[in-house]
Amino acid sequence: MKCFFRELKTAGVIAERLAIQPLAEEHEKVLSGCANVDDYLSKSDAPKEYKRLLSLLPESPLKILDIGCGRGESSLFLSSVGHQVFAVEPSEDFCRLIENAASKFGLPVTVCNGVAEDLDRLGETGFDAVFFNSSLHHCDDPNTALRHSYSALRPGGFILLVSELFIRPWVSKTRWYRRLAGC
Repeated sequence: MKCFFRELKTAGVIAERLAIQPLAEEHEKVLSGCANVDDYLSKSDAPKEYKRLLSLLPESPLKILDIGCGRGESSLFLSSVGHQVFAVEPSEDFCRLIENAASKFGLPVTVCNGVAEDLDRLGETGFDAVFFNSSLHHCDDPNTALRHSYSALRPGGFILLVSELFIRPWVSKTRWYRRLAGC
């Protein structure tokens, strides 16, 4: 299943789409040579990274929003361990790759071609967790992306910012929280 937010025409999204096309084609070839999801994920750090992240969250199957998920290894891993996953990615090429992998491995991943700034158009809420893994700094408007992510959460849900360049190490925790409060 694929959902669309709107036509994505910002300069940043267009530039990234052009840069990503060859990489997506290369990964389609990798996918074609994989017999199962474990084989496909063995070429990625996502399982190791996300096992650690999941240890911070409640154990029951979760409804997860994976934003800016690129080639989709994180979304595929999360789905393979029983979570309901919505993969949000602005690259149509990567969306196709994720759909092809999910279909090949029988994983129920909802692929959404869009950006975090438009999550209010997703038509879905009640997420237990929203993951930004090295993706918030790609957003044209990170404050809007975070505000919409927060609105998509269930009460008590979590936003996880992982390997995020947007959070500079020299910004104090207090200042970061003040910036988030201004969203």
